[in-house]
Amino acid sequence: MLRVWMAGLAVAVATLGATPAPAPSAKLVVSGRIRAYNFTRSYRTGTTDTQATSIALKLHVETAPHDGLGAGLTYYSANPFSNGAIVPAELESSLPGTTLNTLAEAYLQYRSRGTLVRVGRQSLQTPFAGPADSRTIPVTYEGVGLTQTLARGWTLSAYRIDRVKNRTVATFTPVSFVTAVPTGGFGAFGLARASKRGTFQAWAYRFDRLSSLLYADGATTLPLAHGWHATASAQFAAENGLADGVLGPVTGHLYGARLAAGARALEFGLAYDRVPAVAGTYKNGALLSPYTFGDNSDPLFTTLIGASLVEKAVPGQAYVLSGTFSSSDKRFKGILARGRFDLLTSPAVPRNELYETDFDVAYNLLRPRSPNDPHGLWFHERYFVQDTTVKPYTYQQSRFFIDYTW
Repeated sequence: MLRVWMAGLAVAVATLGATPAPAPSAKLVVSGRIRAYNFTRSYRTGTTDTQATSIALKLHVETAPHDGLGAGLTYYSANPFSNGAIVPAELESSLPGTTLNTLAEAYLQYRSRGTLVRVGRQSLQTPFAGPADSRTIPVTYEGVGLTQTLARGWTLSAYRIDRVKNRTVATFTPVSFVTAVPTGGFGAFGLARASKRGTFQAWAYRFDRLSSLLYADGATTLPLAHGWHATASAQFAAENGLADGVLGPVTGHLYGARLAAGARALEFGLAYDRVPAVAGTYKNGALLSPYTFGDNSDPLFTTLIGASLVEKAVPGQAYVLSGTFSSSDKRFKGILARGRFDLLTSPAVPRNELYETDFDVAYNLLRPRSPNDPHGLWFHERYFVQDTTVKPYTYQQSRFFIDYTW
């Protein structure tokens, strides 16, 4: 019944979307999104099943630059649907399953000739601090950011963030996602380059009162016969605790590689990541990721919808085999993945095995007017099932949502 209702909502929105919208003012650009979301998770044993349904609105307003100066606001409102019939213990809190209104972005900016300086509440796109937009409202940050386009495809980025808003709350605080006490924010500096042959990025983070983290990844693509191509990627991270770290000693390393082959809209990939164990440190050598924890939004090649070495907060290794497909008009996208995680949960348990299968499909009911057309009516299902050697043995999760963007 729920999905019938959501499909009806989508048809109504599509009808509205079929009417040409008035041209935006030259001095003000308005965009937005309506998202209807149904989230369920179920366990074979030992844990209570949860679910929630929500309808969320995103409204973004940005002024056109005047002598390079401008401003922007983004407002989100998430409202539960029929959640009153759900037992409180079974209400999924990560959606969230309750009403939430927040001014997620409010910034002043200067933009000129490849330079962007932004001050205030804003979204970030960095490997270990991003939007984590997997529910109804994303993570946003409060601080100052600089992005500078350099010669030959290089881009420099620098951020100083003082407070953060998690996706399930309305307020900004100096508390990270792995602590219950204020830590103060973080600084980040990045250098990236993209070319026809490949990509590269390197980042340095300083998470106040927690750790310093260095991260780099790169990929190169080579043409093969009959329209096929091969891509080889590698990643590395090194993390150390700070003298005033509230979680004690932190020492973590990451080594990863990925090989992929594809043709046109089809690609197959095999990825591997390893986080070595280090006795006497945070979680025996686990990587500490204070601003992606809780959402599986870290940059590891083997991160799946429901599992990653960072999210499990333990050392170990992971293997993922995946296949992706997208239609020529980019209206259909599909991902099928299978992963194995060997988790070193404690010295007493040599290896805790976890297997996950992902099924991720999306279809745009509206035909784009151009390749970069942001308008769309997307039906999206993200489903995974995990099997483990310990309770709950089998764990399933379904995220079905409809997005209308304008």
